[in-house]
Amino acid sequence: MGSGKSETAKLLANRLNVQHIDLDQYIEQKAGKIVEEIFQKSGELGFRKLERTCLHEIAALEQAMVLSCGGGTPVYYDNMNHINAHFTSFFLQVAPNVLAERIALDSTPRPVIERIPEDQRIEFIAKHLFERNAFYEKADHTIFCKNLGVAQIVHEIVSRLNSPQNHQSLT
Repeated sequence: MGSGKSETAKLLANRLNVQHIDLDQYIEQKAGKIVEEIFQKSGELGFRKLERTCLHEIAALEQAMVLSCGGGTPVYYDNMNHINAHFTSFFLQVAPNVLAERIALDSTPRPVIERIPEDQRIEFIAKHLFERNAFYEKADHTIFCKNLGVAQIVHEIVSRLNSPQNHQSLT
């Protein structure tokens, strides 16, 4: 949340001239409900099951694409292993204080964080990152996003995709 995944994915897909699929939007289209409604009606477990099914459907398309996932996607089931088996994965690493600042400035509804008092958000974010880091670190690549704009992150991703070491993982 707040790392710039969606914006980066859109720009990257445009740069690579491939389709961009946002996993949450795909889930919403499939369910005919927004993510918040799915959470309310089916709980987090119901959402995570649907998320896993949709991730597997997208991977089965076996086409060039940029897929952006929610921050919780890699944490549940075998999702991170499935992502790595079908895609070249990137972890956009951002410091908790920077994430808190971005979230505060963003008007996007974020139900998980909105209930947390602003003065406790950095601690909340740091705790979430700590809990999820073991999954995020399984990504093929980590981009340290400190002081990098979206265009610079896209440039770094493209450079890594074009590196000789990466060509085997793209086939």
